[in-house]
Amino acid sequence: MEKDAASIIGYSISSELLYILADKNAKRSEDDDADALTALILAAMWLEAYINEIGMTIGIRTMPLPPQIESLRFGLVEKEMSSPTTKAKLFFRSFGGRPDPEILRRVQLLYDIRNALAHYRPSRLRIKQRGRELGTLYQEDPRDLLAGMKKEGLYPPTNFGPGADHLSWIYGVCQPATARWALATVQAMAVALADSFPDPKWRHSAHQRNPARKESEEVGGGMGEGSRQET
Repeated sequence: MEKDAASIIGYSISSELLYILADKNAKRSEDDDADALTALILAAMWLEAYINEIGMTIGIRTMPLPPQIESLRFGLVEKEMSSPTTKAKLFFRSFGGRPDPEILRRVQLLYDIRNALAHYRPSRLRIKQRGRELGTLYQEDPRDLLAGMKKEGLYPPTNFGPGADHLSWIYGVCQPATARWALATVQAMAVALADSFPDPKWRHSAHQRNPARKESEEVGGGMGEGSRQET
């Protein structure tokens, strides 16, 4: 158990650092747009780490494991290679809650952007005329991603004159507003996941693994319900 506890502490510190770096880069993006891209990627990394951490460690000292925790753990192991949104849904399924569809949509968009950056490829469009294929055009901007970014107000207007309907979608990511949106998105999901735990002690422990939430509690000076930290 001591070895497990040390591993959990080490993991928590590592995942917390991801959020701290994301927050620092988001603040720096006001002066340097490139830091916004770094903030978005780090925010996405932190949320995935946070989901894995609280899903596999909260309630670890409760023996025997409650059925909901056992169900969650089994699901996370089974879905180890699944997307963070799929893993997040397991929390609500295990504890009988319902995820906010808007939060899920924004989180999915965040990971779509992250994946498009990490696995960059242009969209392939086949050009046809009167049934005859004339060739292939490679368009940089993935259309579905652009639609989602525009809905969130993350795609800046262009001033490049007629025929320039869009800029590179990567330019749209490199904006301070995008960095702030990424942090707000991961925080909304993190809070929802922590709140999904039925036991007050587990909820508090999950919130304490969230650097932004922990900082707000320390500033406020209050610990609220279930103040005794217990995993």
